[in-house]
Amino acid sequence: MIDVLAVVLNAAGGVYLLFLAIGAVKRPRVPPDMPPVDDYLVVVVTVGTEKVLPALGETVAQLRRLRLRYVVVSSRPLDTPNVLVVPKDQDGTKYKVVRWFVLNHARPDTWYIFLDDDSYPLDTKFLQDIAYYGARRYVAGNGIVIPRPGRSALAYALDWIKHFDDLTRFRLALEVLRRPIFGMHGELLII
Repeated sequence: MIDVLAVVLNAAGGVYLLFLAIGAVKRPRVPPDMPPVDDYLVVVVTVGTEKVLPALGETVAQLRRLRLRYVVVSSRPLDTPNVLVVPKDQDGTKYKVVRWFVLNHARPDTWYIFLDDDSYPLDTKFLQDIAYYGARRYVAGNGIVIPRPGRSALAYALDWIKHFDDLTRFRLALEVLRRPIFGMHGELLII
């Protein structure tokens, strides 16, 4: 009985690893001449406390360097341009804040890229990716987050696990199966 169970579990693990490998090799083939979307807004979600202000400052500086349109959605008023303050009754979780933003500020003719206050895009290539997938009638997606070291070694290690997940499970679901069967990340959510 134990031998049969071990064989079944090994076979299931092998199939799972095969699916992960398929996801890892299925990379989007965005043509280099694809024009980027122009109807977008980067939305940076933050609690706005003193603890996160250095990371938020880096994120905003990078968005400005890349000349991206952005807004910061914060739990507290901030001394920075382009800030929307979430009403207290709508604050609490990232889900509630994003929901409040979508219900009160989102337009159907605009792509929204949601970022945490400690992450930012390295370049503007993702705007071409959005155009490519938008032309194929995708309505949502997740970008791939590349971890960067911070104050916590544990958080950095966990971010690498998430990166592996992005390159395997999530890519398999969104690229091959075209369904978010494993869910979607709130980080670098594109809708």
